[in-house]
Amino acid sequence: MGASLATRVGRRFGTGRGLLLLQAATAPFALLLPMTTIGPGLLLFATGALLVGIGVSVANVVIGSFRQTYCPPYMLGRVVATAMMINHSTIPVGSLLGGVLGETVGYRPAMWIMTSAVALSWLVLALSPMRRERELPRTREQAQEQEQEQAQEQANG
Repeated sequence: MGASLATRVGRRFGTGRGLLLLQAATAPFALLLPMTTIGPGLLLFATGALLVGIGVSVANVVIGSFRQTYCPPYMLGRVVATAMMINHSTIPVGSLLGGVLGETVGYRPAMWIMTSAVALSWLVLALSPMRRERELPRTREQAQEQEQEQAQEQANG
């Protein structure tokens, strides 16, 4: 579902802006997870997990496509491997942090803390220069042109 949505969002809003908008729209739904209760309250978990999963899927498609078009072919394997190593190396760190928090403050407060971090993660994109870009650059040359245009805009006022 998220992969098919990525194409539509990219066409309508652009890859850069669409990524930012979708992350801002889906990441806060992580806060539904610690609200889960037995019975009908399980719908909170299902809804939160589904919407956060859609946001992650769209981000994976957009960023994967960006890497494939931006990176020279001879470097693509190294870039993907490095990104995956960094991404996957956070899993044990998060697991350890979640376990320590769970033991220290309790499981539900630990979930609130961890899901709050997820819910706010879109701010990394919103506070970066990417917030001004409709499209992610397709080549390094295009990125350099965008940087020069931004520098001129800042110099002009």
